[in-house]
Amino acid sequence: MSRPGSPPNTALHASVTLTQDHGQWQHARQHVRSGAAPQADRVDQSSWSHIGPEVWSSEARSTLATELRATLQNGVHGLCFSPYLEGQQPGSQVSEAQIRERLAILQPHAGWVRTFSCTDGHEQTPRVAHELGLKTLVGAWLGTDAEINEREIAGVIEVLAPGTPTSLPWATK
Repeated sequence: MSRPGSPPNTALHASVTLTQDHGQWQHARQHVRSGAAPQADRVDQSSWSHIGPEVWSSEARSTLATELRATLQNGVHGLCFSPYLEGQQPGSQVSEAQIRERLAILQPHAGWVRTFSCTDGHEQTPRVAHELGLKTLVGAWLGTDAEINEREIAGVIEVLAPGTPTSLPWATK
């Protein structure tokens, strides 16, 4: 995190300028080799691209809160879901009650949730989501540890096994 008054973190090879007239951060990428990055002469000018957490005015926060409320009231197709609470991180055990409480908050605003793991309690998420009327895009967090990868893959297979509420229609006998 950057210090207050300093530019927000940016991608490698990006220059950041502060316009004196508006006090808005602008990112002008230069020499970026990724095909996904904007061209060097383009400046990111989307609504909130210039605002880092350390420069949010109360007016900006109020505007963002209003826009977020309107979006949630209109509903979104789906949301990425993580049930973690303060102090938890990947590897922390999550309970069904914790998952249920967090999904209940999202349930009125989305039809789908995307999960990122099928271990450490997260394997309960698809079932609980189904019980709350949500569809689930089940994910597995794969990395460089083969043992953890095997647990994740086994978790996905178990979650989607025939006869479970989240089984794939074509996987049933």
